[in-house]
Amino acid sequence: MSDAEIEIKLVRNGENLSGTEKAKDSKFTYDFTLKGYIDAHQNVTITEYTEAGKEGGEYRGKFVNPNRFVGTYQPYEGDAESVILSAEKDSSGDAEVSQPASVEEQAKAAVKDYFEAAFTKCGDSYYSFERYLHQYSNPRFVIAKTNSLTEADRLNGATWSGQVDFVYGAERMYDGGWQSWENYDHWKHFTFNVAKFGSRWQVESDWTPTWLRYRKVKCTDVP
Repeated sequence: MSDAEIEIKLVRNGENLSGTEKAKDSKFTYDFTLKGYIDAHQNVTITEYTEAGKEGGEYRGKFVNPNRFVGTYQPYEGDAESVILSAEKDSSGDAEVSQPASVEEQAKAAVKDYFEAAFTKCGDSYYSFERYLHQYSNPRFVIAKTNSLTEADRLNGATWSGQVDFVYGAERMYDGGWQSWENYDHWKHFTFNVAKFGSRWQVESDWTPTWLRYRKVKCTDVP
């Protein structure tokens, strides 16, 4: 499934979800009927059914916003894999069509999850505490480098490897009051080494000793 192009159309009726899925790999196209449900917290379970009515794989996860589903896909046979689906309106404007995020978008999403263990998004800025409270405006995650996989990488199960940078427009610190903004300095960006092994993403900071000093804050504590 990870190498397939997937198109999903869903219709919601209260807690019930129904729709269709078309999965296409290099050789075959597979059509499924989908049935599932969504709870009040946007947790989703969707089961595939073949044309013969046999159960296929199952999606489990959550809509983290109206256009983004994050979770796992458990095939009928084999190991579960992580999936990130982004939604867009079809030509009729009535249904949503979900496409799997590219591996680069998945890499950035994995780094964002890792990053937010120590940094908090409040409005359009990120905040964290490291000796002082820091604010980073206009933040974004970008692919800095894609590595060529070696034979050893492949034997170890890696399917993608690269670096993701957290970059921002400007930074300022709070020390009894907010100090002046300073422009983004390319020497001060945050770099993360990222690799995908099957369905698992591995993220490591390129500056671990410094990274460990950052502490997450609450938006309600930001002056």
